[in-house]
Formats: sequence, C-alpha cells, structure tokens
Amino acid sequence: MGFKETLSELKKSSEFKEFRKENPDAYLCAAFFVINEKIEQRQIHFWLKEAKIATFIFNEDKTITLKKEEPLKRDIMQKLDEKINFDIEDIQRLIEKEIKKDKQDVQISKIIAILQVLDDKQIWNITSLLSGLSMLRIHINMDGKILEKTKGSVFDIVRK
Repeated sequence: MGFKETLSELKKSSEFKEFRKENPDAYLCAAFFVINEKIEQRQIHFWLKEAKIATFIFNEDKTITLKKEEPLKRDIMQKLDEKINFDIEDIQRLIEKEIKKDKQDVQISKIIAILQVLDDKQIWNITSLLSGLSMLRIHINMDGKILEKTKGSVFDIVRK
C-alpha cells in the first residue's frame, strides 16, 4: 500500500475527520514509510499553524493513532502536493534497478522512504539499507528521476 492508498485510507477515517474539524488550516507536509519485505510502518504528517506536527500513525491492528508534537526544527514545513506519479512500488523497482546497474551483489534489507519538500522540490528521500552493511541514499523527483545518489556504509551514520 503506497502513499496514495494510505492518504485515501486516512481521509476516510473518523480520526482524520475529527482532526480536520479541529484543524482546518493544517496541511499535508510529509509522509514516512519503512519497508522490509512489506510495508512495516506508515505515517502521514500535517503541519499545524501553532508550529507543531500532527502525525497519523497506521498501526498493525488497522487503527490510526494521532500524535501532536514539536518538530525537530522550528522551520515551517512546506505543503506537499497530494497528486504524485511515483509511489512506493516504483521506488522499490528503481532501487533494484540501481543495484543491478552498479553490479552490486547485495540484497535490500530495508527501505526508509520520506515524501517531503526539500529545496522547494517535492521528492522522495530514500535510504536503502543493503546486505553487507552497505547503504544507498537517493533523492527522486515526482517523475522518477534520480536527483542525487550516494553510496556508503551504515558505519557512515554511526560516525556522525
């Protein structure tokens, strides 16, 4: 289940309808997915005018939990366009294609995908954890074009 289906599911929920009544000015600002063999985690984030983030967390038991919290940065997050042409399924295929193109003998362990606006561009910010403790980071635009690609090791994160 990708971003489009997740957002559609959210909009039909009673939790979202109540949230929308209380926060008519809130807007979609990010989406977060963790994918192993299946999607393990789904979150949709809305920016609130009091400089908070409202996070809708999709639980395994099919319930949706709402959390409101201070963002890590106080910067105003930009609004996302809900209409996207490149979704989770496309991301998995693109990563597999990039691994083959680089002639790497690795398997995808986990994909962390964040839909966000970065430098005034709506992108998928992807971190792929691969076997052998390697990592592939990619920024993909909404047309599926790779804007940035970095290979490294999980130890690169640990050093920082």
